[in-house]
Amino acid sequence: MRVLIALAVLAITTVSASASIINGGFEDGMTGWSGNIELNSLIHGPGGPYDGSSYGSNQTFGTFDQEIYQVVTGLNPAVLYTLTGYISGGTLNAPADLRAILAGDTTDELVAQLPHIYSFGWTPFELSAYPTAGGDLRVSFEIDFTTSSWSNGTAIHADGLTLIPEPSSLALLALAGLSLLRRRRR
Repeated sequence: MRVLIALAVLAITTVSASASIINGGFEDGMTGWSGNIELNSLIHGPGGPYDGSSYGSNQTFGTFDQEIYQVVTGLNPAVLYTLTGYISGGTLNAPADLRAILAGDTTDELVAQLPHIYSFGWTPFELSAYPTAGGDLRVSFEIDFTTSSWSNGTAIHADGLTLIPEPSSLALLALAGLSLLRRRRR
C-alpha cells in the first residue's frame, strides 16, 4: 500500500511540474510569447505591473484583431488546468472585446470573455480547460473588433499568469491509478 501511495504522489507531482507558462510575469521580456506583444504599454495602462517590474501588452491603432499567445505543451489531457492571472485594458472609441482565452483545441474556442474593461487597475481572472489529446493548451490575450472595424487605441494587458492542474482532476487520476495497480496486484 505504501508503494501505491508513493506512486500516486509521484504521479501528482509529475503532472503539476509539467504545467508551466514560460515567463508568466513578463520579467524576461517577451521570452516564451508570440504575436503582437509589447512590454509595459501606457495605452489604457494599469498604472504599473501587478507584480515584479514588467507586464505584457497587446495594443492596436487600426482595423485588425491582434493577440499575444503561448502554447503550453506536455500536459496530461485527462486533467483540467486552470489559468489564473490579472488583466487590464480598454478602448478609446470602438467597442472592441478584450479576451483572455484558454483553449485546448485548435479552433481557439472562447472559454471566457472579459469585455470592455476600462480600468487603470488590475482585475483578477480564472479560466479552466482540458488540453488537446496531444497535451497542448493555448493561452491567448486578444483584441477582437466584433462590432466595429476601427479603433484609435485599444489595449489589453496581462501579468502574474500561472497555469495549475485542478486538484480534483489530479485526485481522480491518482485514484484511478491506484485502483488499476491494486487490481493488477490481485
